[in-house]
Amino acid sequence: MSLFKRRSTLPPIELLDKPQAGNRAKPSDKQTKTIFDVITRLKYDTLLEVVHNGPRFYQYRYKLQNGCIVKDTAKLARAIAQELDIDGVRVTVESEQNGRLIIEVPKTHSDTVCIREALESPEYKEAEGALLFPVGKQADGKFLIADMHKLPHILAGGMSGSGMNAFMEENLLISLLYRYTSDELRLLIIDPKQVQFPQYNGIPHLLQPVITEPDDAKEAIEWLAEESERRFKILNEYQARDIDALHKRNDVPAMPFILVIIGELADLMMLDGKYYEKALVRIIQKSRAVGIHFYIATHRPSTDVCPGVLRANLPTKLAFATASKTDSKTLLDMEGGETLKGAGDLLYFNYEQKLPIRLQAPYATIEEADSVIDHIKQNS
Repeated sequence: MSLFKRRSTLPPIELLDKPQAGNRAKPSDKQTKTIFDVITRLKYDTLLEVVHNGPRFYQYRYKLQNGCIVKDTAKLARAIAQELDIDGVRVTVESEQNGRLIIEVPKTHSDTVCIREALESPEYKEAEGALLFPVGKQADGKFLIADMHKLPHILAGGMSGSGMNAFMEENLLISLLYRYTSDELRLLIIDPKQVQFPQYNGIPHLLQPVITEPDDAKEAIEWLAEESERRFKILNEYQARDIDALHKRNDVPAMPFILVIIGELADLMMLDGKYYEKALVRIIQKSRAVGIHFYIATHRPSTDVCPGVLRANLPTKLAFATASKTDSKTLLDMEGGETLKGAGDLLYFNYEQKLPIRLQAPYATIEEADSVIDHIKQNS
């Protein structure tokens, strides 16, 4: 149930195309046998439990037997990739106690996951939260649905062609616009590259037109700091500990959530790294309580672009295909991003997990996104 009175019409689902049948072919017996032979050769005692046919990869789940421990997953991944003559094999151990060995092998022909499939999924319809969006489709065919309010901030990284930009434009924003009106959600978009978000200008959710100039970006950050303090004063006035407690009351005006999207952090840090690091950390550290959330993306997830203090305050990570193991370690504190295949193949990792979850992001086409945006502008 919405916490707000809706004063505008949400876009109809018919603006999005229906999902098409995907490639449901099972992995070949030869591939399965080759993987088992490599595992056996390296003297791991395992039992194959299930093979999931994911959108971009086959996931083999083995139970480790007789106290077997896999200490070198990288060596096992290299051996399997060599035998199969394929790139992008990923091997993880779910936990020593659980004893599950997980091997992910890219498919020759991958499936496209459309945004309508995600929005009509049982997982999305049954999910509860303040700012829900579908992160991606798991190997078992179920969608992982996240609540931006709980995350509460995201750092996303990936090289060109990884699908990171499209995720912001044709997944995150479109799915949020489908569910929340401008009375419930306001957007502040900083686009230093000046080419990613111009189509969103004119929608009522924007606090101001998409910001493309450095001076305007600084003014926006300063305004956010002031807005955060203003909201804390309102919480104190009504003796509410956070925005959730405030929304449960009927005697106060609705306080919409604010999502801040920074399309390329590197461009801001290049201009004035010390200022943006200090200013962003200052706001991010306490902004969840007043409903202000950040989605920060970069094609260069290096330590000079994403300093340690800033990374620590962005607890949820989305790793799209990275250019190197070093970038993956900077983003996730572990390798794995360099094995991804691009076009929305991603690793989702936050404080509730011990290991990242591999997903295929759903996307709207450019035509679908334009239809949704036009509908919102015309009916606002």
